[in-house]
Amino acid sequence: MKIGILGQGISGLFLALMIKKDNPKIEVTVIDKNMFPGKKMLATGNGRFNVGNFDINSFSYNNSIGDRIVFDMGGPEGLCDYLSEIGIQTRRLGNLIYPYSLSAKNTLTYLLSLLNSYKVEFINNETVLDYVTTKNKVRVKTNKKEFVFDKFVISSGGAANPNLGGDTKIYDVLKSHGYKINTLRVGLCPIKTVEETRTIESERLKAKVKLIIDKEIKYEEEGEVLIKKDGLSGIAIFNAASMISRNKKFKKAIISLDIAPEYDSEELTFILKKSLKRKNIEVLQGFYNIPTAKYILKRLRLSEEEMLEEKNISDVVTIIKNLTFTYLGHYSFKDSQITIGGLSLDEIDENLSSKREEGIYFTGEVIDIDGLCGGYNIMFAIASAYKVAEDIKRSWI
Repeated sequence: MKIGILGQGISGLFLALMIKKDNPKIEVTVIDKNMFPGKKMLATGNGRFNVGNFDINSFSYNNSIGDRIVFDMGGPEGLCDYLSEIGIQTRRLGNLIYPYSLSAKNTLTYLLSLLNSYKVEFINNETVLDYVTTKNKVRVKTNKKEFVFDKFVISSGGAANPNLGGDTKIYDVLKSHGYKINTLRVGLCPIKTVEETRTIESERLKAKVKLIIDKEIKYEEEGEVLIKKDGLSGIAIFNAASMISRNKKFKKAIISLDIAPEYDSEELTFILKKSLKRKNIEVLQGFYNIPTAKYILKRLRLSEEEMLEEKNISDVVTIIKNLTFTYLGHYSFKDSQITIGGLSLDEIDENLSSKREEGIYFTGEVIDIDGLCGGYNIMFAIASAYKVAEDIKRSWI
């Protein structure tokens, strides 16, 4: 049996290993337009390869099928067991799962050595232009040659981060085959805001982030917010950006930052009342860097040099606990980590096999399943590979 895989990302590489480890006699060929395999993997988790997360909740994936695929592999525990079985030990940092080495580079090097030992064939610098299915075979045409496989798995990723290989070409191929492709949107990226932020560019604020869409709270998370010259960034903001993309139709989205999450309003009021004889700028400088202190006063239209007055304390507390920014737009796919949208779930069965064409499977980001930051997308990439490997395995048993 010959298996073809499009994509040498996380999902494609693990799928190749899963198939070859269970049956070394199977011929597996992995095709990619990039020169080297695992390019995107090296950038994950700040180079540490955050491979999963023990906390799976209603926000983790845009669809409950994402949860199901992960738990079909045994959930986070099953993922750790599998990685240990192939020789990649893991460690837990909070709810996050990492390889014990805390190195994406080391993990990729080890993974490639396993794949080479199983004689997986790598075809690089080739673009798949199209494929044709017959009753028993799949003919795959690249810009250089033609391959014939018994099964063909599309694990090509999405449109996010084109510098690491993301593009939309495979979606065009799938559309030509009649597949429904849900609108591609940017996920896990900075957002642009209506309000000016240039004066506090590069400031980092510990905050409780609240996403409000059409006056309804949709998401909350505490974390560090990085201010950009035209908006907001940071993990919590990335997640909010994905939540906005998941809401296809809305009138207005607000990002509310509680930039003193350690204090409630009453405690904050008490602290500020002790500073009534100090200048406004000095009072706020006791909490924040000067640029942020000045920004708050500017938003309140209060003088920096005047003394803090009791009548203004309530407004100061309110803006600190609810510094709001109006969503203007996402950054581009160039700045994103994940694609929202993709192959409609209506096109695949429970084993991620095509309902349209015999011998065609899909894994990972090309499918319209997206996760938040924190290892969810990598966990799904590996779990979806496991799902497909198990189904293909049934064809040779």
